[in-house]
Amino acid sequence: MAGSRARILRSKVVVPCVPPGTVARTTLGDRLEALLTRDGSPVMLVTGPAGFGKTTLLSSWAQALQVVGRPVAWCSLDESDVSCFRFWSTVLTALEAAGPELQGRVRHLSAPQAAGDVDFLTEVVDASPAPTSCWWWRTCTTWPASTPSRT
Repeated sequence: MAGSRARILRSKVVVPCVPPGTVARTTLGDRLEALLTRDGSPVMLVTGPAGFGKTTLLSSWAQALQVVGRPVAWCSLDESDVSCFRFWSTVLTALEAAGPELQGRVRHLSAPQAAGDVDFLTEVVDASPAPTSCWWWRTCTTWPASTPSRT
């Protein structure tokens, strides 16, 4: 039985298509791969002004991972995802969409109503296969970027 969650649009948990003719950013893609495999970075923040290619870079890289059979959980977040319950509902839905193995591991989890639920975070980490990385990015309206906000 699935845990308690908000209903999430499928488009919020699908890797966006890379437009045809997009210039491949192989050096940046290689750096992302190195951070995931060699350095084992579990969380990374990609930040920059609107239109600088954050989504294009990460969606290109995510699609490359999917081609070789690696699961990718994608969350497109916006101002409607500000509540803890809605945010974690989106994350759990993205994990389920990443493939049958993850789907079976997180289906029973309920999104917490408030921040700070250590038991929930432990369950999410335990359900995730190794290596697992979380990628966070945000659009900055000023340059240089201000201190990243915590989610």
